[in-house]
Amino acid sequence: MPRFKYKVRDKSGKLHRGLIEAEGERDAAAYLMDRSYFIVHLEQLPDGNAGAMAEWTEKLFSPGVSKRNMSILCRQLATMLQAGVPLLQALHILTRQTGHKGLRDSLSVITRLLEEGRTFSEALRMFPAIYPGIMVSMAEAGEVTGRLDYALENLAGHFEREHNISEKIKSAMVYPAVLVATGIAAVSIVFILVVPSFKAMLDTLGVELPAVTRAVMSVSAFCAANWYVLPAALLLAFAVLRYFKAAGTSGRLELHLPLVGPVLRKINIARFCLTMAMSIKSGIPVLQALELSRRVVASSAIAGSLQKAEESVRNGHSIAGPILDSGVFPPLVAKMIAVGETTGDLDAMLEKTAAIYEREANESIARLLALLEPAITFVMAGFVCLLVLTVLLPVFKILESVSY
Repeated sequence: MPRFKYKVRDKSGKLHRGLIEAEGERDAAAYLMDRSYFIVHLEQLPDGNAGAMAEWTEKLFSPGVSKRNMSILCRQLATMLQAGVPLLQALHILTRQTGHKGLRDSLSVITRLLEEGRTFSEALRMFPAIYPGIMVSMAEAGEVTGRLDYALENLAGHFEREHNISEKIKSAMVYPAVLVATGIAAVSIVFILVVPSFKAMLDTLGVELPAVTRAVMSVSAFCAANWYVLPAALLLAFAVLRYFKAAGTSGRLELHLPLVGPVLRKINIARFCLTMAMSIKSGIPVLQALELSRRVVASSAIAGSLQKAEESVRNGHSIAGPILDSGVFPPLVAKMIAVGETTGDLDAMLEKTAAIYEREANESIARLLALLEPAITFVMAGFVCLLVLTVLLPVFKILESVSY
């Protein structure tokens, strides 16, 4: 379904922006005007890289909803439904209790849409920037099977696992990040402030400087004159990487990066297997479950392999074949999927595969950090030694000239 980027103002004049899905521009405009919004700008997102970039930009400047908030929302809604609270009443309660503005506003609109006769999944589909496709599809499956509470409980577990993985990576990177930031700050201060003062003193003495000292002072002079180049280069590199990631053009390169590539591969495989297993258990057809899993993984190479698997299933063939031929997935994944397809227990085999790769990913992260911390310390020690030599070698030259 086409996606539209919009800017609107409410009755108080406050500006809102976001993304919605609609059959056409007229339907999108009608939906926004029905909500009493004045349309400032409405634009259909193109397919391909340009659409991905526009969507990424919108997410960058719009308040996001964390996986933890989504997990809490789904679990609270599932608990109320299991307790016999009607869906509409449960949404009213959550709208009043939710502290996150984006969630509160969207839940308010979703509640009104349900009162107008829309289904819960149709209402969720109106907010693709907040509620991911997997939530829409699982809600739809829950409505069809009459087990919306079960689908929401599974979604809560899914978002909680995603949150835990992200938190593990963030927590593990705190100490190395502090080391790197401290090292960069210390080296920058020395190169920009300390070394120029030392150079001025040596120039007055007229001592011939060693090659190491001359090289360090040349770098220091460049940094002092062009201090803005480094932060600008870092920002540009960050923006380019985010663009290629959003556009899906990073290819297989990210999976072959030294040290980091294997970890990314295992995390994405675990994410694919968990999403696929959860979708199948919730009653979503295999083809649609593959599509949802493809959207969840962060690697464009793995997503491309899953797209080939979708085509294979659409043509009446197995999932395991394209997975094995892709060269992206380890043979174990294809074998486990093949066993699941043969026995009719695909969701259970995918859960076991996810557990294997989730455990391996955690072990790989621990090993990577065990290597990273001493490596950073070693590099910082090298910089310190270089600076010490920069200072001591000219001092030795001065002492040598004085002794003669």
